[in-house]
Amino acid sequence: MNTKTVLAIAAAAFVGSAAAETCSSTDQTTAYSTLASVLTLSSFQGCADDSGFSLLYSTSLPDDDQYVKMCASDNCKSLIESVAALNPPNCDLTVPTSGL
Repeated sequence: MNTKTVLAIAAAAFVGSAAAETCSSTDQTTAYSTLASVLTLSSFQGCADDSGFSLLYSTSLPDDDQYVKMCASDNCKSLIESVAALNPPNCDLTVPTSGL
């Protein structure tokens, strides 16, 4: 579950959801299960390498420099497209392991 929850926060950061409501437990479970599939994409690690932002271990959102690097990275762009294609819920995911 730890990997899935941290992935969820990374996905939320990439997709840029600004929803005011917290996800229901059903939405959270569905999102974690669905988003786990991006862990196997080469763009997942490639984005982390390109940006210097650890998608699995970060306890904060990316800083400005990391955002700039993400925007310039083809790996990050591909990852964002992959996450968006999974149609994650439009709500704030609770990630108890990251502090976010």
